Amino acid sequence: MRRRLFFAINFDSRTIAALRNLASGTQDRLGWEHADRFRFTEEETWHLTVLFLGEQDDGELTGIMRAAKEAVQNFTSPEIILENVAYAPRKDAPRMIWVAAAAPSSRIMGDMRNFLEGRLVEERVPFPSDHRPFSGHVTFARLSNTLKSGVGNLPDIEQAAHIVCVPASLDLMESELSQKGATYTILQKFPFSGDN
Repeated sequence: MRRRLFFAINFDSRTIAALRNLASGTQDRLGWEHADRFRFTEEETWHLTVLFLGEQDDGELTGIMRAAKEAVQNFTSPEIILENVAYAPRKDAPRMIWVAAAAPSSRIMGDMRNFLEGRLVEERVPFPSDHRPFSGHVTFARLSNTLKSGVGNLPDIEQAAHIVCVPASLDLMESELSQKGATYTILQKFPFSGDN
């Protein structure tokens, strides 16, 4: 069986509540006249992707899980700071609205991604490589498919945030795609080490 997999950081209820308030404020700033331009995501899908693994056979799971176990033994629970809402990747050509992680948080998660990639190579697990600098974010909304050309003037939605969380685990996730969007399932949680 083939599965679409990725590693992610999921959030506790306190962080989800803070994100919920931020999403509501973002929708208010966007305004009703622009509401049909973006499809807002459900809070059940909010997470921070660490590494996308793509389609994987079940036979690769042993190597994937070994890599994850070593990662959490080598990294303490990272402090994640989500610091601002913005159009992404840029306002003049947006594909989404996201909440971006602060640079220090992205550096920590980037180090974790790089460690996982190295271990997966050693385990001979194939995955799509991404050489861009890591940019941690939570996706709030995606641009409507019917409006990907000629977005026009968009209101200013940028706002500062300061949401801090310390996740308990690195999670192996499965993504199942349908016409209604993606559904995410946690396959395995890997608790972070208490000491580094």
